[in-house]
Amino acid sequence: MEQADSERYIFISDLHLGDNNSYRPDKQGAYPYGWTNKHVVELENFLTELDQHEETSGTGEVMIVGDLVDTWVCPSALNPPSFDDVLSAEHNSGVISALNRVASQKKLKYIPGNHDMLIKRETLLKYISGLEVVGNATGHVKFYDGLLVAEHGHEYCLFNAVDTWSRHNGHLPMGIFMAQLAAVGTYEKNDKPDYLEILEKFVKSFSPNKDFAKQVLNAIRNYEIKDVGAVATDPFLMNNMDGLGAEVSYDEVINVFGDIYDQWDKCSGSGIPATLAAAGDGGILRPAAELKYLIPGHAKIAIFGHTHKYEVKRGYVGAEDSENAPHEASRASVIYGNCGTWIDSRNCNFIVTEKCTVKDENRIYLRGYEYTFSREKRKGAISGPLDEAYVVV
Repeated sequence: MEQADSERYIFISDLHLGDNNSYRPDKQGAYPYGWTNKHVVELENFLTELDQHEETSGTGEVMIVGDLVDTWVCPSALNPPSFDDVLSAEHNSGVISALNRVASQKKLKYIPGNHDMLIKRETLLKYISGLEVVGNATGHVKFYDGLLVAEHGHEYCLFNAVDTWSRHNGHLPMGIFMAQLAAVGTYEKNDKPDYLEILEKFVKSFSPNKDFAKQVLNAIRNYEIKDVGAVATDPFLMNNMDGLGAEVSYDEVINVFGDIYDQWDKCSGSGIPATLAAAGDGGILRPAAELKYLIPGHAKIAIFGHTHKYEVKRGYVGAEDSENAPHEASRASVIYGNCGTWIDSRNCNFIVTEKCTVKDENRIYLRGYEYTFSREKRKGAISGPLDEAYVVV
């Protein structure tokens, strides 16, 4: 089918589709631990209804900004699923069908995130034909369109960036073990927080130092054992993922990743200092976007995901823009946007950008929205724009 000719783009992130076991565990008395179970209905219908809503109709391109599928959120005593397990899961079939329809009607692009950083292009294309995968999943992947840049954002986070220095030929960071520990409480006790919430809590509890990684990992394990009452087993079952073998002990995780804070500045290659990388795991990614793209002038709009926190922040650089700011609240020099997430415990947010000409100015507008779906009416609704801003290009 001919591609739609439009200057409007949709950005969604952090869909976190899980396998069948995360949706309906085999073990009697166990609880579903997947992050996106109830919201698969919202996601399927949102993708199906794109051209039925004024806010999303006429879109030429849909960009998924990381974490489409999830192989990290799995209790440490269970073998993690494969990407095929997730993409072929029965409860995800409607979303996969909807993504195929989008890819047949528009451009559908995907930037890998951290929870699917090992996924192969051929695996995705086996289930979503027509999908354009941007970059290499184990590299630092970003999408540029003139003065707009989009990426998942995990590369600026201490515990979640692709790790190419702690293990020979390895890529998975310490974050996968944190996610597995956090999933134990959900699986055994129906404790609901996702590990980014837990991680943020404990990152803010400690001052970054040489023992920072050990302190945070111990805090997460102790939270599961003491606060939740879950049994955080040792070792972690890994199903030979990323060359880690069948299992990895807790002490081995500490030995491999314990000095990550000291190693970050000389090894990560991100250009973001370790202090900001720790802040990124504390849910604060905007400073990294500003330092990497907006302040140097490499982009006027930066769109991230990863934190699960929807955000649109306008910035002003230079006297001329500062003078304009009070008179026209939506105008900015630079804009940071975060797509938010579609996991069950959060609102379903997304971002739309649109190129247009107004008053002889070439502008890019950025607007944030929330989608809700009524199961009774079998129809979705879009709230917003929650935020609106534009830059002149």
